[in-house]
Amino acid sequence: MTEFDAILQRTLGATTEKMILMLGVLLVLVIVSTIRFIFVMKKLRTESISNQDYEKLMKRKRALIFSICLSVLGLIVIPIGSVQRITHLKHDIDNQQYICAEVDYSHSRKGTGEEVVSIVKDGERIFVHFPQEWSEKDFPRGDFHGTAWYSEESKILLSFAPNDK
Repeated sequence: MTEFDAILQRTLGATTEKMILMLGVLLVLVIVSTIRFIFVMKKLRTESISNQDYEKLMKRKRALIFSICLSVLGLIVIPIGSVQRITHLKHDIDNQQYICAEVDYSHSRKGTGEEVVSIVKDGERIFVHFPQEWSEKDFPRGDFHGTAWYSEESKILLSFAPNDK
């Protein structure tokens, strides 16, 4: 196993763990919201309920329906994106699809704190992702020209060496 394989394996493991954790949280949210929805519906069926309580229960019912719908949507969307990323990572590892190129490298932090890195190879800008457990010494902030290694399909930046000027 090469060093790049190990980097991608760690990233694959972290991606899988995040997906499972998010699906678990969403599943718990669906179950809890559904149970609360059932209790609200039972309370709405009672005959001795004031108009004020009825309005509160109806608002709670609508909020629970919205919560359930969003959670179910998340249970559908999250696996689609995660499975696609996992498939790309596995394909890169299995086929040793690593690209080495002379690039213009740009690493900055957005106002939101999100780290953004892009490389320009042959005039084409490619946004790449950091591997699991990356450090700033491996991927410095700023604009440089140098040699980058990245995975072809998953676009994980594996190594960058700036040219000395």
